[in-house]
Amino acid sequence: MLQNPIKLLAVKEGDTAQISCEVLTGHPAPKLIWRTPVGVINGSNVRLSKTYKEQAGEYVCEADNGFDKMPVTSTVVLIVECK
Repeated sequence: MLQNPIKLLAVKEGDTAQISCEVLTGHPAPKLIWRTPVGVINGSNVRLSKTYKEQAGEYVCEADNGFDKMPVTSTVVLIVECK
């Protein structure tokens, strides 16, 4: 099971954005990856130090420990507002 405290994050273009997800259960501990509009990021955190419009969209955190057919997912929508 994954915990992700936010489902929608809006930032102004050029600002920093940070999202994370946390594994609540799973044995062995699942590997976490983020599928983003700009590629795949390993780990529980995504930090964008300077956001731009191409980074807007769905960020899907996937937890996979190899035992289920499909990974457990949690989604955050990032909105990048133009200045």
